[in-house]
Amino acid sequence: MSSQVTLPENLTIHHINDHFAELKQSVVSENESVVFDAGQIDSIDTSGLQMLLALVENLKSRQVPFDWQNVNNTLKDNALNIGLVSQLQLQ
Repeated sequence: MSSQVTLPENLTIHHINDHFAELKQSVVSENESVVFDAGQIDSIDTSGLQMLLALVENLKSRQVPFDWQNVNNTLKDNALNIGLVSQLQLQ
């Protein structure tokens, strides 16, 4: 069974502190699989992408499978702009 992690609307430097601890707890406590629901993301900056990368790298290091759903252009375009599409496995 997988755990769904719904990402918030704003993943920018101004909102990271509000969301990181909660999202990290959701990911760190999961050992089976994680599905990131990115459908609500309206704005994301480099800080938000770094946070997502930290979550993804945590899962990879523990060999916990993960997937994405509802990935919108906001997330894709920003990840593409700084070269994180592959590392986040958004393709």
